[in-house]
Amino acid sequence: MKRWSKEPSESGLARICQLPRGANLKEDGEILAMVRPLVQDYLSVVGWYWYGFGLNTCRSPVNTLDEAKKQVIKHIKDSLTK
Repeated sequence: MKRWSKEPSESGLARICQLPRGANLKEDGEILAMVRPLVQDYLSVVGWYWYGFGLNTCRSPVNTLDEAKKQVIKHIKDSLTK
C-alpha cells in the first residue's frame, strides 16, 4: 500500500535553518516519489515540485505541498489507466 510520510527533520545545528519538510511516497519501504520545496534564495521557498517515475517537475512548480502530492497521485492513476 502506498503511503505519504513526512521528510525527516535535520539533526543538530542544521535543524535551526532547515527548509520546510517535504514528503515521500513509499510502498513497502521503497520511496516511489518525493515532494520538495523549490528554493530561489537561501530559505526563500517559491513553490513545490516532485520527482520520481523518471520525471522531475522543478520547471513547473505548484504553490503548495498538497498540490504537488495531488499531482503525483494523478500521475500514478493516469499511468495505470494507459
